[in-house]
Amino acid sequence: MNVFRYLFSAFIVLTFVFAGPADRASAAENDLIATHLRCEYLASPIGIDIESPRLSWQLQSDSKGVMQTAYRILVASSKENLDQGNGDLWDSGKTDSDRTLFVPYAGQALRSRTQCFWRVQVWASVMDSDRGDVQELSTWSQPATWSMGL
Repeated sequence: MNVFRYLFSAFIVLTFVFAGPADRASAAENDLIATHLRCEYLASPIGIDIESPRLSWQLQSDSKGVMQTAYRILVASSKENLDQGNGDLWDSGKTDSDRTLFVPYAGQALRSRTQCFWRVQVWASVMDSDRGDVQELSTWSQPATWSMGL
């Protein structure tokens, strides 16, 4: 009898382990987000000496078959501006592209010692078993920073 109880318990545990992420992914309204924001290969670098630094990020999603189709980058001169959605240094607008690596900054000229606060929002194509190919909009990424050198 103990063998059957052990097997039944193991079956229940394995069912929750393997079914859990799929259930959470289908239940989540939006699990898509840009993470690991980088400027010139670095997380929040200080003293960048490049006039148009290159920005990169990674997509994170519990769903399978996710492919970025567009992005929007906001760069602000203060955390407050960024939090209010004011990209006073640069707002890329929705840019149709699957590019997540080395997107060149294309905003206002950056002066010495300028600190830049930025975040990314992405649109992605997600394969859904019930609805087919679905477009999803991510939440905004966590903010990141970089600063210009002298």
